[in-house]
Amino acid sequence: MGKQPVKLKAVVYALSPFQQKIMTGLWKDLPEKIHHKVSENWISTILLLAPVIGTYSYASLSISLNQSMDGSVYENFGSDDFESDC
Repeated sequence: MGKQPVKLKAVVYALSPFQQKIMTGLWKDLPEKIHHKVSENWISTILLLAPVIGTYSYASLSISLNQSMDGSVYENFGSDDFESDC
């Protein structure tokens, strides 16, 4: 088995050093691109955001309820109540 030369064609892409606008294509029509991605994948967006928003709202509600309950419990007891029991 001998080695046979194989001709390869190579394509080389390069930017010109005088090219100033390299990344403008990424930012062009960005809101339209975002709207298209969300409208195309709206079910995945809902399935991603629903647990995150639900967990955040549950945590903030439970923290606010705990803070309001702690304040109301300690407001009912005055310093006179503890001295009279002794």
